[in-house]
This record gives sequence, C-alpha cells and structure tokens, in this order.
Amino acid sequence: SLPSRNTLKNWVVHACEVMKKNIQGELSDSKRMSLCIDLWSQPGLSYSYVGVTSHYYSREKEMPKSAALACRQLPQPHTAASIHEAVLGILEEWEITEDTVLRFVTDQGANVVAALRPYLVTHTLELVESESEDDWEVPQDDEIDYFQGESSRAFPRRLSCFAHVLNCVCHSVFDKPG
Repeated sequence: SLPSRNTLKNWVVHACEVMKKNIQGELSDSKRMSLCIDLWSQPGLSYSYVGVTSHYYSREKEMPKSAALACRQLPQPHTAASIHEAVLGILEEWEITEDTVLRFVTDQGANVVAALRPYLVTHTLELVESESEDDWEVPQDDEIDYFQGESSRAFPRRLSCFAHVLNCVCHSVFDKPG
C-alpha cells in the first residue's frame, strides 16, 4: 500500500532537516567560504526572489563543495536595505558568521552592490624604514623593533560574477542595431 500524504510529507521534512544539519556541520567546520547571491524576477515583476549558495572546502571529504542555502521571495521594493536584511536573515538561519565569509559574489546591480558595501576586507601592512627614506618594505621577524607605522587598506568583500559581466558584454555587443 502507498503511504499517506502526511507520511510522505513527514519523510520529506525529516530528510530536509537531516540534510540541513549535515550541511551546517560542514559549513561550521569550514574556516572560510564564499557566498553567491543573485536576485531575479518572474516576467511582469509579479514575484522576485533572492538565492544564496555557499562554496567551501569540506575537510571531512577533503574536497570543495557547494550548497544551495536559500531561495526566498524578496518583497518589493528591492532596496539595498531590504536585500541586506534578507541576506542577514539567511546567514543567521544557517549560523554563518561574517568573519567566515571570504567573499560575496554577485551581479553588478546597484542595489546589491549597495547592500553589501558595509562588508569590507581590511588588510594591514606593517611598515619599516629601509635604507632609503622614500622606500618602505615589509618587516622581517627580526626587524619588528624598527616598526615605523602601519598602512591599512579596505577592499570590498563583494566581487562581480564573471559570468554576469561576460553576459553584459555580449549583450552590449550583439544587441546593437545594425
């Protein structure tokens, strides 16, 4: 005999919960990951969605892995604040902390770029004075006593998706009339 609708539903829900726990375990074991975030709408802009995938290295399986974390409806309007809030909710649900996200990979939509602008990678470089006054170099361990200052640079943690950029280039070249 076939299982009832409720039995099948319970099996699917249980399988999803087990899969989510396994993925969460791998994500928490991973030191760093990249997240790909994409927005899209149905024709006529009746519904819009945000999708998030994670790309990380599984130490247990000793190989790179990917996992689809979310595909959620995104309410209108698609402001930077609403996108940022949606992404934060997904990160919180999956217990992903900001410091484990190495990069966010997205298209070049202004609202997505603005939503991820607060996420920066700060690189600090300690400087030492070299023999010439105009030249600075990275100190060696035994030269730390000669520390003269530090230089910090902040880089956006968001990177443009190469496939989206290539698609835009192709459209601009091939969609020109004549």
